[in-house]
Amino acid sequence: MKPGRADEFIARWEEITAWAVQHAPGCLWGVLLRDSEDPDLFVHTGAWECSEDVRAWISNPERLKWIEAINELVDHYEPRTMHLAAVRDPEEWSGLR
Repeated sequence: MKPGRADEFIARWEEITAWAVQHAPGCLWGVLLRDSEDPDLFVHTGAWECSEDVRAWISNPERLKWIEAINELVDHYEPRTMHLAAVRDPEEWSGLR
């Protein structure tokens, strides 16, 4: 994270995720985690209906615009595609901050 840009990053992430949930087929939700010891370190993840929807999102020109907007705020961004290995009921922890 570039110094002093964390709040702007969070706001931009919320915009991107809201847009994706509404406009990207198969996008279900997103979660942004912030490291307790390093407040400039974030990890985000999201849920998609299927891997085809993820591939479509990766190649979506709108996504590329959002990535450019994020890159203005961060020193390093490393996107990954992962598959669900296990989950505990997310309703139990979704309200925690």
